[in-house]
Amino acid sequence: MAQHSHPDTHTCTHDHGHDHGHAHGKTTRAIVWALVLNAVFTVIEFTAGSLSHSAAVLSDAVHDLGDCFTIGFALVLQRYAGRKADRRFPFGYGRLSAASAFVTSVILITGSVFMLVESAQRILEDDHQIRTTIVIPVAFAGLLFNGLAARFLFHGHTHDPGHARKAIALHFIEDILGWAAVLAGSIIIHFTGYTAIDSILSAGISLFILYQALRNLLRVVPVFFDTLPASVNAAAAELAVVSIFGEEALHKLRIWTIDGSSHAAIVSLKLPATVPAEELSAQKEALRKALSTQQIHTVYFDLV
Repeated sequence: MAQHSHPDTHTCTHDHGHDHGHAHGKTTRAIVWALVLNAVFTVIEFTAGSLSHSAAVLSDAVHDLGDCFTIGFALVLQRYAGRKADRRFPFGYGRLSAASAFVTSVILITGSVFMLVESAQRILEDDHQIRTTIVIPVAFAGLLFNGLAARFLFHGHTHDPGHARKAIALHFIEDILGWAAVLAGSIIIHFTGYTAIDSILSAGISLFILYQALRNLLRVVPVFFDTLPASVNAAAAELAVVSIFGEEALHKLRIWTIDGSSHAAIVSLKLPATVPAEELSAQKEALRKALSTQQIHTVYFDLV
């Protein structure tokens, strides 16, 4: 009868609990401020885009709406990030990140395709007027809002990496560049009357959003199918098993990703019953250490 062993869990204790709690609190507050600023400005964008008939502003509004979902999900992840695996979620809550990325990507893809169609129609018709007296102030406001949001997210102690908030901050840096382009385009329209620039900018922004969203979607979808992570060298993992347990011992090795960055493995072994328990325990620990170099931190052993 096959015997299964559970993966060992190693607990590391240290004296910086208060510091980590403080850093976690700072990260959460920074993300909340970024969400508030982004949500307020998204409403302004949709309103201004409709009033000014600017497709470029509406495209940026779609982008910022997607950012609102991204930031909102990030807050949820901040709340659940510290939770350990339990009976209901034996592998933890890591896939919340992939789920949030999937939902956000679908929203952004839908919005960007809609704006691409709208931009193409406007370029072909070219009979609309752009109220640059609205677009120019909104573009300046876009630079201000996104600059403040990025500052909230980048500001922090050097010992707090803040990977989640810095990833979101990069979205705001992209928005700043986008608004700089909208500002330049609206000034040109104001002085030349060449309104096609607005639709061209809108198409460019929408294509950029579509590219980023599709790339993100293709990255997260494999997580839900328990695929072999692209970053894992399966041959090297098998070699590690063989070098520790012997070539005849390896029956099957299954490796999959839990959340896209942390991975798991089931090692099925054919071992003689005479192997001492102490030796087997040492071999298991050696393999865990070897596999951890490829971010495989959860290892199950199946003795067949």
